[in-house]
Amino acid sequence: MAKDPVCGMTVEVSTDTLSVDYSGTTWYFCSESCKHKFEQSPAQYAQEVSLKDPVCGMDVSEQSEHRHEHEGKTWYFCSAGCKDKFSADPMPY
Repeated sequence: MAKDPVCGMTVEVSTDTLSVDYSGTTWYFCSESCKHKFEQSPAQYAQEVSLKDPVCGMDVSEQSEHRHEHEGKTWYFCSAGCKDKFSADPMPY
């Protein structure tokens, strides 16, 4: 799942999902309209929330494919290794 940066809608990511690669990140969209708005002014919409991988401290984004739900919160990770370490024992983090 990803969040459309234009309208905020949650988008299920598949091979058919509309997307744009911008600034090293793949952005996903719910519609052609949102994709077009993004393409017209990507810097306006590509404002990511600064997140930290709780295991290693690296900067990560909500676009990361490595995530884990724990106690009602989504945690984001830089890699599968960090995600697996957290999943095995989340309490230290």
